[in-house]
Amino acid sequence: MNRMKKLWAVLLLLVASGQVFADEGMWVLKELNKQNLERMKELGFTPSYEQLYSETDPCVANAVVIFGGGCSGITVSNEGLIFTNHHCGFGSIQQLSSVEHDYLKDGFVSQSKEEELPVPGLTVRYLRETVDVSDRINSQIASIKEEHLRLAAADSIGQAMADSVGNTEFQAADVVPFYNNNKYFLIVYDVFNDVRMVFAPPSSVGKFGGDTDNWMWPRHTGDFSVFRVYAGAGNKPAAYSKDNKPYQPKYVAEVSLQGYQDKDYAMTIGFPGSTDRYLCSWGVQQRIEDSNKPRIEVRGIKQAIWKDAMLKSDEVRIKYASKYAGSSNYWKNSIGMNKGLANLKVIDRKREEEAAFAAWVAQDAKRKEVYGDVLSLLEKGYTSSSEYKKISTYLGEAFLSGAEIVKLARMIQSVDVKGSTPEEIDIFLEDNIKSFFKDYDASLDRKVLAAMMKVSVDDELINELIPVRLHEIYLGRYLFFGGLALLQATLVCAGDILFFGIQCDDPLQFVLAGWVASLVFSNIVYTLTVSFGDIGKALAVVLLVMQVGGSGGTFPIEMTGPVFQAIYPFLPFTHGINAMHAAMAGAYHMEYWIELGILASYLIPSLALGVVFRRPVIKANDWIIEKLESTKLI
Repeated sequence: MNRMKKLWAVLLLLVASGQVFADEGMWVLKELNKQNLERMKELGFTPSYEQLYSETDPCVANAVVIFGGGCSGITVSNEGLIFTNHHCGFGSIQQLSSVEHDYLKDGFVSQSKEEELPVPGLTVRYLRETVDVSDRINSQIASIKEEHLRLAAADSIGQAMADSVGNTEFQAADVVPFYNNNKYFLIVYDVFNDVRMVFAPPSSVGKFGGDTDNWMWPRHTGDFSVFRVYAGAGNKPAAYSKDNKPYQPKYVAEVSLQGYQDKDYAMTIGFPGSTDRYLCSWGVQQRIEDSNKPRIEVRGIKQAIWKDAMLKSDEVRIKYASKYAGSSNYWKNSIGMNKGLANLKVIDRKREEEAAFAAWVAQDAKRKEVYGDVLSLLEKGYTSSSEYKKISTYLGEAFLSGAEIVKLARMIQSVDVKGSTPEEIDIFLEDNIKSFFKDYDASLDRKVLAAMMKVSVDDELINELIPVRLHEIYLGRYLFFGGLALLQATLVCAGDILFFGIQCDDPLQFVLAGWVASLVFSNIVYTLTVSFGDIGKALAVVLLVMQVGGSGGTFPIEMTGPVFQAIYPFLPFTHGINAMHAAMAGAYHMEYWIELGILASYLIPSLALGVVFRRPVIKANDWIIEKLESTKLI
């Protein structure tokens, strides 16, 4: 089941006399009960329930749409005119913008239907029907005891139900879980693909206040944009065509010009995602520390890199405007949420509720039997998973959602090569890869990738999540660097032979010498660096300088000073050069293999340091750094 459409619900904000009072919650229209409706009438709701929601007759709910990937919109005319938020239409505005037609900066207005701009890929969904299938699903999973197996079975059954209805270009069906997977609804939408932009305010109006004002109240931004839905023959969904006509909806929510008065009733109908208001205190703590804080940190780093590039180039600004807005939306949401939870002392209030619940349970033996372990299980569940949650958030934000090149790789990886025809693969690549590169800047993404790779996740926490030994980390990471070294050696040696045309008695031995040399030197540098940090890097540079001067690579060794002549036999460069000389000019007896063996022998102390002695070396290195930092000199 598609979690992006988790809930079809109403958010009711009910305003009453004098001071402002509000009864709030997320209620499914189909589930409104007598108590809800009576309370709504007390607060000033005068229409009938059927005017609000009906399975058979036109009603207010018929005017509400899912705009794009999940935003809400409202139909305000009998010619398919849709109002939605500016930030919801932002991606479409960006998609249609260019340096020559900068609708993000300047806005857009069509003076006629002919001037309206089609938005490729944008959809608007109208609800067709909602069917309660809870009994059908729950009856089949009631005997399953393990929760994860129960949910998996419900998901499979729901998917089969949705498939039986059919998902097409113009129809979407999904079985959606409600109330923590206790009720299930089959929801069917009509999907309209011909959607055109009618009006968009400039960003100075639509995004007034930017990230600073986002998720802050009151807001003073013109957060709206206007689109129109077009239909084909019979007022049915259809692919884009200049012959399509504006869609005639079942119901129109007309824009009122009367304003509002004191004590007027107000409510909002839309498609919110979900609510976490029933989280326990440990759940709220986990949200603050292990979800929001890592997200704030990682997105802040990425957005700063994007912002710097966007300010320097209009082309980059247009390409990354929608990406930046999407990322910063929940970045600011996380910041505001943490502040709000702290200011309102939500964790303390939750603990008071939990204490009251515990006292209520303690009053009755039957309650103890049923609910006695609830709080301890919740505490254990959240506290034991908090570290894993933090790691998964870091990895998700920095890796899966960090650099865009990772997204491209996963996109290509998702292609079903075996189960698809060449034509289907071409269509997939055309639809996805082409649009990816339209708004992609490789040089900018390289900076993001480098920054994301530096995001710090505690090694001890990772080790708890995936237990690995120190030598396994050492060897696993070296596979990458060693592979690069072998590739580089292959290119250099092949270039010497094929491009420069050097005379070589045995080309294979020449390449083999290059491979062994690449592994030896890359391993020495790698081991020094991972064992001693910056000190190791300095030692690697010193070793490089000594070898260039002391191995006869620049001048015959006899022309160098006595120090270099003394260390000459002990440098790995010396034996690498000798092995290559033997491969080029021809070896005398076992000369080539002896030199190659001596060169390879330098791997022994290097690997010993990295695999066997690295742990005590790291501890000693950390101790030295700690002492140096305590002196305040470094």
